[in-house]
Amino acid sequence: SRELLVSDASPHMSKDYFTQLKGHIATIDKKIEDVTKKLEKLRTNIKRRKGMSKPQRNLPRKRRF
Repeated sequence: SRELLVSDASPHMSKDYFTQLKGHIATIDKKIEDVTKKLEKLRTNIKRRKGMSKPQRNLPRKRRF
């Protein structure tokens, strides 16, 4: 869908502009990915904490074998 931009562009638009734009889009995509990963981590942490009783929350969880 992003490739459509270049072909439909008016001729006075420079190619540099589009390479710059693609760069910006790429960095934004990367940032979104990072934020999503952080959210996932937070979510799993919250889920883990919910399973524990309140007073133990700050202590590391005991491993059961």
